[in-house]
Parts: sequence; C-alpha cells; structure tokens
Amino acid sequence: MIHLQLSLALSYEVNAPGSDFIFNIHAAQTKRQKVVHEYLIINQNVPWNVEDDPSTGNRFLRLSAATGLLQVRYTASIELSHHIAEPEQVGEIPVAQLPFQSLRYLYPSRYCQSDRLYLLAMREFGHCQTGYSRVQAICDWVAGRITYVKNTSDSNSSAIDTLIETGGGVVATSRI
Repeated sequence: MIHLQLSLALSYEVNAPGSDFIFNIHAAQTKRQKVVHEYLIINQNVPWNVEDDPSTGNRFLRLSAATGLLQVRYTASIELSHHIAEPEQVGEIPVAQLPFQSLRYLYPSRYCQSDRLYLLAMREFGHCQTGYSRVQAICDWVAGRITYVKNTSDSNSSAIDTLIETGGGVVATSRI
C-alpha cells in the first residue's frame, strides 16, 4: 500500500461579470485508489458541487465565481494499491476489444491530433513487439526527444506543437 499526500492552490482574478469553472482537481476514487481524507477551501462564498464520472472515477468541481479574487485549495490523503505484474505478462488489447469507456481517449482532439500522428506512430513503433515492450519503446522515444521547459505551453498548445518544438511545459499562472 502506498500513501500519498497531495496539495494544490489555485488563484484567479475573475473579471466582471464572473465566470463558471469546472476543475478536475479532486483525487479520483477507483478500486485501487482510496481517498482517505480530503479538504477543499474556496475563498468566495459561492455554491459548488463535486460530480463523479462513474466510468473513470474522476471527480469534477463545478462553481460559478464572482468578480474578484478566486482561490481554491485542495488537499488529500490517498491510499494506492498497485497492480504489479512482470513486464512480459502485460499484453496489448486490440482496439476492437477495448472497454467502451476507454474509446473516447483514442479520438483525436485539439490537444492530441491522434489521426495526424498515426503514420509517425506506425513508422516508429509499428515494428515493436506488442504490449509492455512497445509502451517502453514509446516512453524511451519521448524521453529522448521531448524536453520539459517551464512556461512554454498554453491552452493552444497541442501534441504536434510539442513534437515540432521538441519541448513543452505548463504555464504557471492563469487570468480569466
């Protein structure tokens, strides 16, 4: 069993007339991850609620912020029970046999244009043995070509941008 503590603090300056927010900051609750304790502090006195996605265990905080400073703080204690297997035992499931809930993660999006990356992926990894060894080859390829560079990515950055620029990193602050 692994015990984790996490904490985050977000701060926004909200312009008139206010703004709606959906945060994905709460620790997921799954069969292998249990949230033991959690605390949420919102500096504005506004209604909020947390909704669960039953297919993933992800939890989403919704609120409508008023004009002015919005601060959100979240802390949690989590227990993880990892599934451990030898790499050779980790197989690859054909797309046609994937659980329905996972298919949405394969569709192209504005952030990851998987349809445009398909030929590159097949050229680089199509020859690799399926399963764990192919995943390891992809991880090694990314680690050898992509550098984390703080404050270089924003809400318009995509996987292709990161690939072309050979780096990326989350911008630390936001203004609404």
